[in-house]
Parts: sequence; C-alpha cells; structure tokens
Amino acid sequence: LILQPGDDGICRITSPPLPGSSAAKAGLSVDDTIISIDGVDVKGLSSFDYLDIVSKVGGNSINLKLGSGRELTLARKLDAVADPVPTVKISQDGTGYLRLTEFNTRTDRRLGTILSDLIDDKKAKAIVIDLRGNGGGAFQSAIDAASYFLPTGTPVVDIVEQEKDPGSPLRSTFRAKDKQPPNHKIYNFPLELWIDRGSASSSEVFAGALRDNCAAVVAGKQTSFGKGLIQAVLGLIQAEGGLIVTVAQYYTPANKPVQGIGISPDIPLPTTSFFAPISLPESTKVQADFAALSQSCSSPFPMSRTTK
Repeated sequence: LILQPGDDGICRITSPPLPGSSAAKAGLSVDDTIISIDGVDVKGLSSFDYLDIVSKVGGNSINLKLGSGRELTLARKLDAVADPVPTVKISQDGTGYLRLTEFNTRTDRRLGTILSDLIDDKKAKAIVIDLRGNGGGAFQSAIDAASYFLPTGTPVVDIVEQEKDPGSPLRSTFRAKDKQPPNHKIYNFPLELWIDRGSASSSEVFAGALRDNCAAVVAGKQTSFGKGLIQAVLGLIQAEGGLIVTVAQYYTPANKPVQGIGISPDIPLPTTSFFAPISLPESTKVQADFAALSQSCSSPFPMSRTTK
C-alpha cells in the first residue's frame, strides 16, 4: 500500500494495492482513509511516520482501522533482516571500528549495543564507522543512528517537497530523537566516517547530519554517490505496472542538497575499496582530526559538550 496524508492530515491510500496482495484481497482501494495503524492514531502524521509505525510492528500481520469504521487484519510476509554491522574490531591503541553496510530495522539496536561495548566496556578512544558501499536503506533508521551522536532535537535532515507554487516548497525538518538507556547518547566523542562512491541515500543523510553538526569527520577518496531524491511508485488503476514519481529531496542541516552533489570528504582516505585490507588510523590521529574539525566547524546548531 502507498499511504499519504491529505491536506486535512488524514491518511489515505493513494495507489491501487498490488494484485494478489492481502490489501487487494481485503478490497482496499484508492482514496480509502485510515484512522489507525496497529492501534496508533495516524491523523496529522507524515508518510515517514507511517513507515516508522509499520517497521516496529512485529509478527506476520498488521491491523488497520478505516475511516468507514471497518477494522481488518492484513497478512504480511517478513523477509529475514540482515545484520547491518557484520564487522566490529578495536585496535591496540583504542580505535574502535565498525562496518555499517545498510540502514534497516536492526540498525538502531545493533549500533547502540556496539557503541556501548566499544566505548564503555573496551574503552575505545575514537570510533570509525565505515559507510563505504552502504547504498542506504530505511530513512528512519538513519535518523535513529544519527541520534546517538546529536543532542535531542538537533536537525538531522530536511525533506523538501515541491508544491504547485515553485517559490513555496514544503520543508519538513527531522530531528535527533531521545535515546533511553541502555541506548545512551554519545556527545563530543572523536568520530570518523569513511565514505566512497557507493555511499548513498540514507548513508548520505547520516554523514551529512553528523558533519554539518560538527559531530564527525568525513574521510574518503571520493565524494559520495549523491542520491538525494525521494521517490514513490504509483500503481496504475487501468493497467498493470506503475509510475515512479519524485516527490521530494534531501537537504543536509546546512541546507545543502544531496542530489547530484553528495557528501565531500574532509580528509583523504588511502584506499577506495572496502574489499582492501583495513588499516585503522591511530586513535590519536582520529582525535586530532576531530579536534581540528571542532575548532573550524561553524555549525548553526552547537552540540552539547557533555558525554553521557
């Protein structure tokens, strides 16, 4: 189903359900309104909020309440979710390393566990997050991941939608979320992000948010991919197939577009391939690069200088 809020804030089905799907079998159609998803009132929420609700629903079904008063349960097929952090290590001098291959529903909890282990238990002095080859994934997952390194409420990304009036686009700001124990926040900790041409979409949201807010140094030999468009697939009522429509695009907190531009590295990275052997920088090098960024960075959203 493709769900979008109308001007009145009410959630509507905006594209025909896929033939043979549980939604189609239930008789759902375009312009049906939805009051709640799995018991959560969705009036006034955005499409991204709908995705966030659905991603947190466990099991093989999801409950919907329609504007007509009808309640129904839709079956859904859940594919196995891959481990988004397959590699974690720490050097002898205290540089913690983790390779983040995608942003999915497991990223938030997995990242929180790993950061706690590296920083609290193994006493890492600096952290490297390898985003090379990470083509993106779930948008909300990138917001959750960035929230570990930013004070609650700090801008992470702007979504800009083009309305009929070109001079008045709609802009929505997504902000860092609160993190409850044990997923505590880590402020002002030496952090380096590795990127390459394979780093795209949600990876660029994550990297752009931390770099613009002076929370991380970005290292690489190439600018990231530059995938900043948000697209929807709209089913066709009288024919099989669909239409891919660009509905919005990402802007970093410093109001820089991602599409076609990408994220530029602050410092060079010797290797461009994530298949090459990993040679971790000394923790003192990451600390020095991070300190230099902190002194020169002009974020309009100053970070808290407290580590929790």
